[in-house]
Amino acid sequence: MQNQEILAVIILGVLLGLIFIAFIVIIIFLYQKRQQEHKVEMATMQEEYDQQILRVQFEMQETVLADISNKLHDAVKNNVNAIANSVAAISLKLANGMMNIVQATESLNKLSQDLIVVKEEIRLTSHSLSSDRISQVGLIDAIRFETKRLQKDGQIMVYFNNSSNVEFRFRQEESVYLFRMFQESIGNVLAHSKASELKVNISAETGNVFFLQIIDNGIGFNVNEKKKSKLSGIGLSGLQKRAIQIGADFKIDSKPNAGTTVSIKIPVAIKVIVKENLEDSGTKPMYSFT
Repeated sequence: MQNQEILAVIILGVLLGLIFIAFIVIIIFLYQKRQQEHKVEMATMQEEYDQQILRVQFEMQETVLADISNKLHDAVKNNVNAIANSVAAISLKLANGMMNIVQATESLNKLSQDLIVVKEEIRLTSHSLSSDRISQVGLIDAIRFETKRLQKDGQIMVYFNNSSNVEFRFRQEESVYLFRMFQESIGNVLAHSKASELKVNISAETGNVFFLQIIDNGIGFNVNEKKKSKLSGIGLSGLQKRAIQIGADFKIDSKPNAGTTVSIKIPVAIKVIVKENLEDSGTKPMYSFT
């Protein structure tokens, strides 16, 4: 009888052990299954995120290229056509004896100055297009060139101010992304704000932080409502995602009839420099909007 009890205890112990092992196996199986499902979910989310980033990049590239195309068409093509027509007119007048050599020379000298203007327009436009050029000249100068080009266009009064006393050292990806974000923000101002004046401020904040502000005196908008709009919200979402990719902080402050301020901050490596001449450094006096 005692042996039977011992055997029963052993069998019960084995069964309990098997049940416990089975329980552990089931727990491990469920955990691994959940882990696998989580990995699939994360992979799906990453794929969707990557696709969204690609769409945003494509949209921003299209915006930049469209802007460049418009500039080339409006400024370069029109100027070149005007110069070609002037040359043809000079040639006709010379052939008909309506203009002497001295007069023709004076007219051609003037046209050569017009060609220099066209050359400068093409140069500035090419700077804004090339990512390699942005890395070569540096982000600050690239932004300065772009504000100069906008000023020459005459569509809007532009003020550029670099109040930092440091040399920012960006990684190539950072400088290219920041410049494209700057271009996108400027494009939004030109397309939607109806602004007459634009301020571009660059400064260095405590903690080695690069700070870029783009301020317009346009009609402004309700930021929350704009984000809810499927079409209008794409641009804001794209700028935000660009910022996230390089670890930058992106913020838009705007109210109807109160203008818009775009703020971009990012921690970067810096080198302190001494600016003996503010004009050479690109610093310009600032103006208040009226």
